[in-house]
Amino acid sequence: MQLNQDQQDAVTHIYETGETYLIGQMGSGKTAVALTAACELLRDKVVSRVLVVAPLKVCQRVWPVETEKWGQGLRGVGCTGDPIQRLNAIRSPERILVVNFENLTWLLEQDHKCDMLIIDEVSKMKAGGAHFKSLRKVLDTFKVRLVMSGTPVSEDWLGLFYPMMIVSPDVFGRNKIKFQRKYFHAVDYMEYDWQLRAGQETQITARIAPYIRVLPDYVD
Repeated sequence: MQLNQDQQDAVTHIYETGETYLIGQMGSGKTAVALTAACELLRDKVVSRVLVVAPLKVCQRVWPVETEKWGQGLRGVGCTGDPIQRLNAIRSPERILVVNFENLTWLLEQDHKCDMLIIDEVSKMKAGGAHFKSLRKVLDTFKVRLVMSGTPVSEDWLGLFYPMMIVSPDVFGRNKIKFQRKYFHAVDYMEYDWQLRAGQETQITARIAPYIRVLPDYVD
């Protein structure tokens, strides 16, 4: 099995930059790209262990199958279940560790030894949740950061802030209020609703362009 050219270009971007937002609909090959890049980075000792974060069903049904298919001999271990099962997963020799969003905060408090981060379906990660706050504190410990989604904007342009902060805090910084006030204006005086300022769509697009890779629909 081989990747097509768009997929291989995405692998190269992940490998060379370490900061990627990978976009593609189901069947476009996002997981294959992520695993191929991870395997190459592990092989070349750029990273030592990979942490995959995803919704529980994706952890259980998608990543085991895809890892067997694209993992180049590597196996992934699911860090789900009760605390004992999770600790056994962390202590295993496997170099790809897969955890669901709900257990991420717990995992980050352990000695997991992961230095590459992959977040699958990043649009489903609750930006204000405890797991996001925990991740935010340790972002700099990951040499490579890759987030994946079917669309770059989960709800509106404001939805770009959190996933891009994971990819690279240099894009919009770490302060959402500053981001909002730079590119948007408040619709109400309480600043609950925000609207994109005229002309700022182009500015935001230019800022994120170096990090975005889009995969056309592709069924293997």
